[in-house]
Amino acid sequence: MAARGVRHFVAATAVVAVAAYIAIYTFSLADAPIRSDGYSYYVYLPATFIYGDPSLEALSRDWYGGAFPDFTAIRRFPSTGRWLDACPIGAALLMFPFFGRSTTNMRPAWQASRTFSAVLRSCARCCGSDSAKASRSRRWSR
Repeated sequence: MAARGVRHFVAATAVVAVAAYIAIYTFSLADAPIRSDGYSYYVYLPATFIYGDPSLEALSRDWYGGAFPDFTAIRRFPSTGRWLDACPIGAALLMFPFFGRSTTNMRPAWQASRTFSAVLRSCARCCGSDSAKASRSRRWSR
Protein backbone atom coordinates (compact mmCIF):
# COMPACT_ATOMS: atom_id res chain seq x y z
CA MET A 1 0.00 0.00 0.00
CA ALA A 2 2.79 2.42 0.88
CA ALA A 3 4.65 1.58 -2.35
CA ARG A 4 1.58 2.56 -4.36
CA GLY A 5 1.42 5.91 -2.58
CA VAL A 6 5.10 6.53 -3.23
CA ARG A 7 4.65 5.62 -6.89
CA HIS A 8 1.78 8.12 -7.24
CA PHE A 9 3.76 10.80 -5.40
CA VAL A 10 6.75 10.33 -7.71
CA ALA A 11 4.52 10.46 -10.80
CA ALA A 12 2.75 13.61 -9.56
CA THR A 13 6.08 15.25 -8.74
CA ALA A 14 7.37 14.45 -12.24
CA VAL A 15 4.25 15.99 -13.84
CA VAL A 16 4.61 19.15 -11.74
CA ALA A 17 8.35 19.38 -12.57
CA VAL A 18 7.72 19.09 -16.32
CA ALA A 19 4.90 21.64 -16.16
CA ALA A 20 7.10 24.06 -14.19
CA TYR A 21 9.98 23.56 -16.63
CA ILE A 22 7.74 24.34 -19.60
CA ALA A 23 6.14 27.35 -17.90
CA ILE A 24 9.43 28.87 -16.75
CA TYR A 25 11.05 28.77 -20.17
CA THR A 26 7.90 29.42 -22.24
CA PHE A 27 7.03 32.61 -20.37
CA SER A 28 10.69 33.72 -19.98
CA LEU A 29 10.57 33.63 -16.19
CA ALA A 30 14.27 32.72 -16.05
CA ASP A 31 17.39 33.86 -17.84
CA ALA A 32 18.90 31.82 -20.61
CA PRO A 33 19.48 28.24 -19.40
CA ILE A 34 23.10 28.25 -20.52
CA ARG A 35 24.81 31.03 -18.58
CA SER A 36 27.69 31.75 -16.21
CA ASP A 37 29.65 28.59 -15.34
CA GLY A 38 27.36 26.43 -17.44
CA TYR A 39 28.16 28.53 -20.48
CA SER A 40 31.88 28.50 -19.77
CA TYR A 41 31.92 24.71 -19.39
CA TYR A 42 29.67 24.09 -22.38
CA VAL A 43 31.31 26.49 -24.89
CA TYR A 44 34.12 24.01 -25.60
CA LEU A 45 31.70 21.67 -27.39
CA PRO A 46 30.34 23.95 -30.15
CA ALA A 47 33.73 25.64 -30.54
CA THR A 48 35.46 22.31 -31.16
CA PHE A 49 32.86 20.16 -32.89
CA ILE A 50 30.87 22.74 -34.86
CA TYR A 51 33.42 25.48 -35.52
CA GLY A 52 36.45 23.17 -35.52
CA ASP A 53 38.36 25.73 -33.43
CA PRO A 54 39.20 24.72 -29.84
CA SER A 55 40.91 28.10 -29.34
CA LEU A 56 37.41 29.70 -29.07
CA GLU A 57 38.47 32.45 -31.50
CA ALA A 58 36.03 31.61 -34.32
CA LEU A 59 33.07 31.24 -31.96
CA SER A 60 33.74 34.55 -30.19
CA ARG A 61 34.15 36.36 -33.50
CA ASP A 62 31.03 34.85 -35.05
CA TRP A 63 28.65 35.20 -32.09
CA TYR A 64 29.90 38.27 -30.25
CA GLY A 65 32.08 40.23 -32.64
CA GLY A 66 35.29 39.06 -30.96
CA ALA A 67 34.60 39.36 -27.22
CA PHE A 68 32.68 37.00 -24.95
CA PRO A 69 29.97 38.49 -22.67
CA ASP A 70 30.93 39.59 -19.16
CA PHE A 71 28.88 36.83 -17.48
CA THR A 72 31.26 34.17 -18.82
CA ALA A 73 34.53 33.12 -17.23
CA ILE A 74 36.32 33.50 -20.57
CA ARG A 75 38.96 36.23 -20.80
CA ARG A 76 41.95 36.99 -22.97
CA PHE A 77 45.26 35.98 -21.40
CA PRO A 78 47.28 39.21 -21.15
CA SER A 79 50.65 37.99 -22.43
CA THR A 80 49.38 35.95 -25.41
CA GLY A 81 46.02 37.51 -26.25
CA ARG A 82 44.47 34.02 -26.53
CA TRP A 83 41.18 33.09 -24.92
CA LEU A 84 41.46 31.52 -21.48
CA ASP A 85 38.43 29.76 -20.03
CA ALA A 86 38.54 29.55 -16.24
CA CYS A 87 36.40 26.40 -16.34
CA PRO A 88 38.21 23.16 -17.26
CA ILE A 89 37.13 21.00 -20.16
CA GLY A 90 36.18 18.01 -17.97
CA ALA A 91 32.52 19.00 -17.57
CA ALA A 92 32.25 19.48 -21.33
CA LEU A 93 33.52 15.95 -21.84
CA LEU A 94 30.80 14.67 -19.51
CA MET A 95 28.22 16.65 -21.52
CA PHE A 96 29.50 15.35 -24.85
CA PRO A 97 27.06 12.40 -25.16
CA PHE A 98 24.13 14.78 -24.64
CA PHE A 99 25.62 17.32 -27.05
CA GLY A 100 26.10 14.60 -29.65
CA ARG A 101 22.55 13.38 -29.16
CA SER A 102 21.11 16.87 -29.47
CA THR A 103 23.12 17.84 -32.54
CA THR A 104 22.31 14.75 -34.57
CA ASN A 105 20.84 16.07 -37.81
CA MET A 106 20.91 19.62 -36.39
CA ARG A 107 24.01 20.95 -38.17
CA PRO A 108 22.09 22.97 -40.84
CA ALA A 109 19.81 24.48 -38.18
CA TRP A 110 22.82 25.30 -36.01
CA GLN A 111 24.63 27.02 -38.85
CA ALA A 112 21.55 29.07 -39.69
CA SER A 113 20.97 30.30 -36.14
CA ARG A 114 24.59 30.82 -34.97
CA THR A 115 23.49 30.53 -31.37
CA PHE A 116 22.44 27.83 -28.91
CA SER A 117 19.36 26.25 -30.52
CA ALA A 118 16.30 25.31 -28.48
CA VAL A 119 17.25 21.64 -28.74
CA LEU A 120 20.77 22.32 -27.45
CA ARG A 121 19.46 24.48 -24.59
CA SER A 122 16.99 21.78 -23.53
CA CYS A 123 19.69 19.17 -23.73
CA ALA A 124 22.02 21.28 -21.58
CA ARG A 125 19.26 21.72 -18.98
CA CYS A 126 18.74 17.97 -18.87
CA CYS A 127 22.44 17.03 -18.63
CA GLY A 128 22.56 17.45 -14.88
CA SER A 129 19.38 15.52 -14.21
CA ASP A 130 20.32 12.72 -16.63
CA SER A 131 23.78 12.39 -15.08
CA ALA A 132 22.29 12.35 -11.58
CA LYS A 133 19.77 9.68 -12.57
CA ALA A 134 22.49 7.56 -14.17
CA SER A 135 24.77 7.72 -11.12
CA ARG A 136 21.85 7.04 -8.78
CA SER A 137 20.77 3.98 -10.77
CA ARG A 138 24.33 2.60 -10.82
CA ARG A 139 24.69 3.17 -7.08
CA TRP A 140 21.41 1.44 -6.20
CA SER A 141 21.84 -1.45 -8.62
CA ARG A 142 24.94 -2.78 -6.83
